[in-house]
Amino acid sequence: MRIFLSYASAQRPLAERINQLLQSEGHSVFFDRDDLPAGETYGDRIRVAVARCHVFIFLVAPDSVSAGSYALTELAFAEQLPRRQAPAMIPVLAAPIASMDMLPPFLAPLTLLEPRGDVAAEVAAKVAGIAARRRRRHGLLGAGALAAAIMLVAGALLLRDEFRPETTRPPAMETPPATPPPVADVAAEKKSRVAEADRARLIGMPSSGGWMVSVDIADRQVREIFYALDDAPTFTSTGFQSSRQPETGLPLPQMQILLPGALGQERNVSLKYTDSEGRERGPYRLTFDPKAEYVRFTKSVLNMTSWLTFREYPRGKLLVYFSHLLSYKNAFSEIRYSVDDDTLSRRVTFTPDWSKRGPPGLADGDLVYTEIPMTAKSVSVKLVFIDGTESALKHFSILEAGVSR
Repeated sequence: MRIFLSYASAQRPLAERINQLLQSEGHSVFFDRDDLPAGETYGDRIRVAVARCHVFIFLVAPDSVSAGSYALTELAFAEQLPRRQAPAMIPVLAAPIASMDMLPPFLAPLTLLEPRGDVAAEVAAKVAGIAARRRRRHGLLGAGALAAAIMLVAGALLLRDEFRPETTRPPAMETPPATPPPVADVAAEKKSRVAEADRARLIGMPSSGGWMVSVDIADRQVREIFYALDDAPTFTSTGFQSSRQPETGLPLPQMQILLPGALGQERNVSLKYTDSEGRERGPYRLTFDPKAEYVRFTKSVLNMTSWLTFREYPRGKLLVYFSHLLSYKNAFSEIRYSVDDDTLSRRVTFTPDWSKRGPPGLADGDLVYTEIPMTAKSVSVKLVFIDGTESALKHFSILEAGVSR
């Protein structure tokens, strides 16, 4: 089965053990960002991996359920899937949390796996149970399909014999196939249309160690990539992936590099690479603008996730949570909202922070949640980004969010 393993960096040693055990049992595990192919944005690649998985394992720990955790973004991708496409969910208590109220609303109704012995072994056992149920279900479906196929073939044979024509036409003379026109090398043609100065670009995703940057090169067969940070005199190879290029059999180059430092630190990155014929291309001097990348990254996440959550807690009080938006608060200059109308008369207070590595944490004064009337039906939201662009006005129905009063 295909398994997506979501965790915070503090749980990486445990995640590695779970990954190794599941792979040893024949499962395909999306475990690390090293699994990501080149070409698309990180958010798109992770969203596709979540959509394709049969089982989604979420390691519950203080870091993974805190605002700003990318594990929550991965969970949100799973939450947005249609019911028929949704994977089996396994939330696993990997480290003690202060309160079960910290669990994301999507996981709260599920049974939390609280291992009593070896965590990896108990997770593998849970996955094995799901795999066994899938095999039984597919076996039943397969038997039914086989029976139907046999009936169709038998019916076709009977019809053939019953309606066989008395005379047959002589076989037509075969016309030798025309020589097919030469097929254009689409990749080479596309590459030739890309200006040399635009052949390489950087696509960033914030991580706990700084910026994890994907290298996007307009060349299908890249042998090896080299980079230098901030005008350093020597270039470093990005290394290679475990998979190989189908055309050449050579290892695929690693397409990600880490830009360590604060979230708001601008960097100069020089890139060069060798192409399929061993020729060196570049260097290309690129400026990495963290604020522009953070806005782009945030928009891609918010296009696929729900901005707000609602909860009745304690009984008789209705709360609206802005915690998901505040996970990306550095991208906004304003968060405007209103209840049951489109006036957008209220503001979510927050303080951006570009000084730390990784996503910004919550600060004193950040409006994580607020109480709204129990009679409220919807909340309207508009986001103003630091680049001056604005989101569309969005309405969030409290009833559709699953809160019944």
